[in-house]
Amino acid sequence: MPLDQLNENDFAGEGIIFQIGVAPRRIDIITQIDGVTYDEGDEDKIVVEVEELKLPILSLYKLIKNKMSTGREKDELDAKFLIKNRGL
Repeated sequence: MPLDQLNENDFAGEGIIFQIGVAPRRIDIITQIDGVTYDEGDEDKIVVEVEELKLPILSLYKLIKNKMSTGREKDELDAKFLIKNRGL
């Protein structure tokens, strides 16, 4: 679907993954993740402003919780790296 035809309702459901671009410069917009509910992710999110657009970003603790709950070896290694290198 062309980007100019998207609206907020396209992202309202759970389990939607929308990809923009091509790896390794791809952006994934994901409406549901493992191990963290929307409310949990929202409670300590970090808001980053990019070109006057405010983007909510999952906190480091919730990112680690997500990565530990996916069941993927790569995500578990990522979580362990974050824990080790962030002094958690």
